[in-house]
Amino acid sequence: RGPSEDEVAWASGLPMWTQYLQWLVANKQNLVEWALLEWGPTDGFSTSPARKRRLTELVVRAQEWGLSVSIDAPVNLQQQHAFRLEVGEAGEGPLGPVKARLDWLCDLGLDMISTEIGSTEFSHADASETVALLNATVEYLAAKGKQLVVKNHASTNQYATGYKDPLEPSKELNFNYITYYADKRVVSAPHTVQMYSLSDPLVGSYGRRNFSDIFAMMKLLDREGKPQVFFPETAYWVDFDNSVPLFLPLYATDRLRDLQTLTREVPRAGHLNFESGWAFGYWINNAAQAFAAWSRRNGEELTEERLFHSLLAPLGAPFDTVAGVLF
Repeated sequence: RGPSEDEVAWASGLPMWTQYLQWLVANKQNLVEWALLEWGPTDGFSTSPARKRRLTELVVRAQEWGLSVSIDAPVNLQQQHAFRLEVGEAGEGPLGPVKARLDWLCDLGLDMISTEIGSTEFSHADASETVALLNATVEYLAAKGKQLVVKNHASTNQYATGYKDPLEPSKELNFNYITYYADKRVVSAPHTVQMYSLSDPLVGSYGRRNFSDIFAMMKLLDREGKPQVFFPETAYWVDFDNSVPLFLPLYATDRLRDLQTLTREVPRAGHLNFESGWAFGYWINNAAQAFAAWSRRNGEELTEERLFHSLLAPLGAPFDTVAGVLF
């Protein structure tokens, strides 16, 4: 890799992008999304013509493989050098601060834009202003033939003042689920963290004992016909396990359990794989999640053993043996 101005370094990485697209298609995936980064809105490169040209090429190549394309750009979430939407001046209605960057992203040819609300995962914005912004944004994107996906973070103890929890009307809603009160075209993306399944106990992670409220909200969204994509983590890179990778396919088995649960309880939910590392053995978690996502529809209960034999046996007898050792 070279500096951002290095066109030779950029071109040398394109074959890897093509290989990744081939992998996605081979594993029956239909969408690719990545988080766009920047040093800052005045870094001279974030929205430069050179970057727009490069990103457009990535989008075109993905669409040539039959994949839909999305980019994640938070509204104002300050995390990991995220490319944020809200850099404009206030005014011109709710879209004022985000319109310029929405237009810039739409010019890339994307099929949808994903976003995240709140200033961090653990702090929130004004609920009414957020609803107004989401409604204006989804209307604006719909006019361009594009969708809006909003990530529902797993954090707790954030409340949307003035908005009742539809599951417990005596309480205010977790701010992360303010999408419930937004335009029905907004696609919610309920997010779970680390390797835990929807039914696992947690010991304080993100202030949680379990994901029961997330699962309950998913069932409610499904009953009311509101669009959603389940967004669990399948590789967690922040000093949890990916920094010291082990060939323990906990992610794969828990994602299988989640998908089987969703088949029974939330059958209309889509599925978006979160992954942030391909360290030793981690590729199999992504492949397993992709395989299980399609197998959920054929009516046959997929066991952990059959899942791993199906994935590893084509690689040769030693790998088939590994599958037998795992389960």
